[in-house]
Amino acid sequence: MDSNTIYIEPLTLAAIQRAETADPNGRRCLIENRSRCCAIEVAHVMGRTNAYDSRQIGALEWSWKKEKHTLNLDTRRNVFFCGASLHQLYKERKWALLPEPSDVEQYFGWAMPFGRNQFPINNEPTFQYTFLPLQDMEDVYLTRQRDLDPSDSHGQQKPVVDIYHYPFTDFPKITSHVHPTFAIIHLGSIVSSETFNYEIRMSLYQKYPFLEMLCDLHDKWIGFLPSTAEEDPTYITQSRASEAQDSLSLSPNRDSTPHCRLVAGRIEMGMNDEVSSNSSSSSPPSAPNSSSSSSTSYSNSSDIPNPSPPRRIQPPRASKTKMLKAKTVMTLPRPPIARGRTTQLTSQALHTLNYAFKGGRSCRRKWTMNKINAWAKRSKASISTIGTLPAPPAPKVRSRPTKRQF
Repeated sequence: MDSNTIYIEPLTLAAIQRAETADPNGRRCLIENRSRCCAIEVAHVMGRTNAYDSRQIGALEWSWKKEKHTLNLDTRRNVFFCGASLHQLYKERKWALLPEPSDVEQYFGWAMPFGRNQFPINNEPTFQYTFLPLQDMEDVYLTRQRDLDPSDSHGQQKPVVDIYHYPFTDFPKITSHVHPTFAIIHLGSIVSSETFNYEIRMSLYQKYPFLEMLCDLHDKWIGFLPSTAEEDPTYITQSRASEAQDSLSLSPNRDSTPHCRLVAGRIEMGMNDEVSSNSSSSSPPSAPNSSSSSSTSYSNSSDIPNPSPPRRIQPPRASKTKMLKAKTVMTLPRPPIARGRTTQLTSQALHTLNYAFKGGRSCRRKWTMNKINAWAKRSKASISTIGTLPAPPAPKVRSRPTKRQF
């Protein structure tokens, strides 16, 4: 198993129900407004794999004026419902939710983002977003279902489906319960990344000027945790002072998001039994302080791949075995004349000799056993260089005497 594999506790049913209760769309697809009977999946605005980076989570807790170990990425403000295909494109960072300019500017002071003491708390039930294509969306079209039409002549209601093409400038505004802070972190991590296309970034800045402020917020919020944070009574309260040493938190509540940090841990080779036992217990595994961008997340313990069993060593196939006939050394039977001496020839030379003995009448007359024995004695070449026999001597043509004419 890969050492970069990350295990995160599965999303609880209570967390899904809290998001469903707060969703103004009734668990329909946030983008295409499809019914919940379709392939609707639970998505996170800010990915759950960010829980592995405890330093970043701690910096967000400080910037967002939260207590230590109280940021839970499974909060209903970070969960929305989306179709399977669009959810996959979202995880590939091909589109994002763009907050309204006012929702971004509220976190800015006169010239820079607010600090922890001045951070505004916005608990509005819903917010407006814009569907923002980022990359590789030119061949994608979207269908969005509108409200049902009035009853037709047969007394039945029919849904109206609109089709939108790239760049989706006419796509309607999206109303959701997700909080802008999570959307800012997700979109800012994409646009401010060094791997993001520079030309696309500049075009987005030109089209949405407040997007630069959004990226500044992202850099400010995940920047660092002050060294004096542990001394702040609003960051570590007396009720949670005993819990500041580990990642344990309050018991979950079905009606409200539990004040606990979502913890992720690595899976090492041969640790499947320990992981399964940790997932069933109340205490999650401890998370390291570093993060990995190429890590794989498993939200369920049943999804963790088991190590592959050892494979039986198979012999090579006969078709793939190369017969090196040129390197095979064979022993020529002792000739009857040269007794007490053995001549070693290659298989190619034996093949030539065999052809010479079994050849035509002229070959039997030219290559006799005596000639072969004499040739082998005169030859001083090594066994590896003996390849073919020398060509038989050309027959001598006797010239007939001319008749004298008298």
